Amino acid sequence: LALFAVAVAAFGFATDIVALDGLRAIQGFACGGIWGGALTWVIAATPASRRGRVLGAAFSAAILGTLLGPAVGTAAVWLGTGIVFAGLGAIAAGLAAWVLRFPDAAIAPTGDRGSIGGLLRNRALLLGTWLMLLGGGALGVVYTLIPLRPSHFGASSVAIGAIFLVA
Repeated sequence: LALFAVAVAAFGFATDIVALDGLRAIQGFACGGIWGGALTWVIAATPASRRGRVLGAAFSAAILGTLLGPAVGTAAVWLGTGIVFAGLGAIAAGLAAWVLRFPDAAIAPTGDRGSIGGLLRNRALLLGTWLMLLGGGALGVVYTLIPLRPSHFGASSVAIGAIFLVA
């Protein structure tokens, strides 16, 4: 979260393509760490009877964040990238400070965890992994390519953001 906070805030002030690409890559790696750590923490800290509900809430929050992304881009056009991305960085830094208040969750061994080969032969795990990758890839393509079409017809960034918000 701290690495993401710094990278997203700096992204708002970067001006050259190398810095923008580098900061975006850092954000991506940080988000991978956030997801891996957060899901592991939720699983370890939540009683088994509530785990599905809590994981569902975590994924719902992630989907909400994904849906709000274009609106944040529109806000950046209106208010300026520096203020919007610095604000996102401040939110991430606040979350990082908040998370530090919680005790570490102890992960109790639950028996044989199997081998990597066994995991790779687990069809349910492979299907779940494939669906996660497919969903993430589809969102990446949609959020990258769809705004190009209205832009081609002269739509402003605010209009494109409104299209995403309404959709």
